[in-house]
Order: sequence, then structure tokens, then C-alpha cells
Amino acid sequence: MLYKYYSMQDYYNATPSDGLSFRDRRIGGLHPFKDKYLIEKTPVQGNPRFSIFDSDGEVEFEYTRYPDFSSIGYDDPNIVGRMFFGRSRISIKPDNTKFVITMGGGAMLEIFSLAGDTISLIKEKRFYPPKYELTNKIANPIASLPGMVPGFLYVCATDSYIYASFSDKLQGVSGTTDHYLYVFDWEGNPVKSYKIAGGLRCFDVDVENKRVYFAKSDAEKGELFGYFDILE
Repeated sequence: MLYKYYSMQDYYNATPSDGLSFRDRRIGGLHPFKDKYLIEKTPVQGNPRFSIFDSDGEVEFEYTRYPDFSSIGYDDPNIVGRMFFGRSRISIKPDNTKFVITMGGGAMLEIFSLAGDTISLIKEKRFYPPKYELTNKIANPIASLPGMVPGFLYVCATDSYIYASFSDKLQGVSGTTDHYLYVFDWEGNPVKSYKIAGGLRCFDVDVENKRVYFAKSDAEKGELFGYFDILE
């Protein structure tokens, strides 16, 4: 693949033009859709997993279910929530009818419907199990175990496909920094994959020009912005 690189220096001073106050401050991630906001909540006791807020910052719908990992020894919802906190990524389908969430630390993909401005699970696919040990620390009650697959790193949704970057480098094991870009349809079926030399984390997909734009750090060149072409 051919890469073209640009400097990130010109983008450092960009600032938002508007602000919005939410009545609930326990927010882990915010994702606009239509005139509403999909909120991923911080995993504290009694907190819903996702909420939909209106344009005034008032809650309209809450979703509480986390995946069931009791078969591998994780049956506390607060612990399961911590597995996702900081390790999951969300992308909303451009037509605002669905969204996808990927889990790193193990590997899992969930597809949800946003029909009727509510949230319902459509598909759940598991690829690698999470591997954590429980700690006595209140702020961080889990710690990664050696041998865990890092899993999905980032996700971007288009109307036709789900693009997710992935690492299979085992936790605590040295080796290649190559990553993969997996492509799924909206039923969660694998469509194609790309092996990306040097790694791939944050990216976006330009459907019209059939390109993936990405940001990465390079030891010699610093922060870089580039792209590569994708196939139909």
C-alpha cells in the first residue's frame, strides 16, 4: 500500500464553537446522532450502560445490559463495566439507525438498533475472551493478565460496513506492531481484512474516495496524518 503523510501541526488550535450542559455528569463518551446524543456512561454502581439525551441535555432513554461473562468467572456487572471503560469504541451508522461498539482486552463486537430513539441489541459476536484478575483497588478493580489479546482498537461505521482495527499481539509478549483492519457487514459477518504494517489505531473512512485516513505517531517524523486506498 502507498501512504501519503501530512503534518498535524496546523490542527492543534481548533476549538469548538458551542457548549452544552448535561444534567448527568457521569459521562464516559458522547456521540451525536440526529438532534440527540448517545452517551456511554462511566461504570459505577447503578449507572446505565448507555443513555440517549435530547438536545437540551435531558435523558430520554437508558440501556443497562452488559454482556454476560459469568461462564468465565466475571459475574459482577460493575467489574464487567470496567472491562469496557476506556477499552471500548463506538461508531454510529451515518443513517442514524444503528451503532456498533467494539471491545478491546479480548475481542467482542456488538451491534445495536436506534429505532424509535431507543436502544436494543441486534447482534453480539465474541472472538477472544477477556483475561483479568480482580484487585482490591476501588478506582481500578481489574488488572490485565499476560496472554490476553488486545483485540479491537478503533471502529468506524459507514452505511454499508463496519471497519475495525485489531491487534493480536498478546499482552506481555514482544513482537510485531502490525495491526489488521477488519471489515464487517451490519449483520456482523466478516467481509474482508487488511494487514497494516506499523499499526493502525485512530482512523476514518472516506466512502466516496474509497480511502482510510489515519493519525499515528512515528519515532522519526512525529505525529502524522495519512491515508491508504481500500478495495471494493
